[in-house]
Amino acid sequence: MLIDDRELTLSKNLYEKIQLEKYNEYKINYVYNRLINNDGDVVKVKRYGEQPWGK
Repeated sequence: MLIDDRELTLSKNLYEKIQLEKYNEYKINYVYNRLINNDGDVVKVKRYGEQPWGK
């Protein structure tokens, strides 16, 4: 995944949470370290507007 010119790794589990055919806006949290390999990892994917207690 490429965000703001940063290469991010997305796990299969998080990838499966993304349903672009139903929702096109998501909040993505990631960690990025430009000093080590100039890459990062997506740590959380949440549908924009989704409440923590359910869908």
